[in-house]
Amino acid sequence: MRILIASLFFRKYTGSELYVLHVAKGLKAMGHNVTVTSPYMDYPLIAEAEMAGVQVKAWTELTGREAYNVIHVQHKQVTEHLCVLFPTTPKVATIHSVFYDLERPVKHESIKGYISIAQHEKHEIHARYGVPLNKISVIYNPVDYSRFNTDGVQDGGYVLLAGTVDFMRKAMIYDAAAWCKENDRPFVLVGYDHGDYLKDLIDRFPVHYCDSVSNIETLVKGCHFACGLHIGRTTIEAWMCGKGVMSYHFNAEGAVTKREMLTVPADIANYRSETVCGQLYALYLKAIKG
Repeated sequence: MRILIASLFFRKYTGSELYVLHVAKGLKAMGHNVTVTSPYMDYPLIAEAEMAGVQVKAWTELTGREAYNVIHVQHKQVTEHLCVLFPTTPKVATIHSVFYDLERPVKHESIKGYISIAQHEKHEIHARYGVPLNKISVIYNPVDYSRFNTDGVQDGGYVLLAGTVDFMRKAMIYDAAAWCKENDRPFVLVGYDHGDYLKDLIDRFPVHYCDSVSNIETLVKGCHFACGLHIGRTTIEAWMCGKGVMSYHFNAEGAVTKREMLTVPADIANYRSETVCGQLYALYLKAIKG
């Protein structure tokens, strides 16, 4: 199958970009012809994709004459453009969050199905945007089990929070930092700084911060537990390493509405890349058949 995967960004080790990378590599490993494109691409993701045999095509080189069996889109701006460029090619769209406008689902006759990365968000997508529930499939974030596993796991005593330091995570990050201070636990924060509060956070709490690491699995395997956004990528990666997760729910204003400790689920194998990519392939076939 010839598959085009498109997203707004493909340059850093962040949520939706890692999603695209792992999906592309997983589908390529299944024997498919996979191409990734984005208006904003850079290394190291380009290099990692190409090393896995995934083609990387410049956004400006797309003509609309390319023959893809299916296009897997994410992000409103990218989806709208590709619906114009490839108006009849079947598409599926992943909605990574209901809290960012760039994730707003596009409605077009060529989009045959939508993907929610969590069960609770499926109903949010339906309620907020009117997407029919029967067009939304829940398929979790894919995680590379060759990296995230229980080999060499230990308890280093620290609490890990990996995620972009932005407005939506502000209350969550402050809450986790306060919990660590109260419980005398080191707090390790990893994520690109897209907010205006990092200096204040570090001034008020004992935070160990770095913007990015390529081997985040080492930090995950060494933590006491991780903090994550419900069943997002950080949560699943921690589970894969046998770690518990302090899971956060929040509303559209970024306020924390729920915090709970989650243990590793019995169906953890459902989150492996090969399982997720198999589910995506089945959805692609369904989209092609109409």
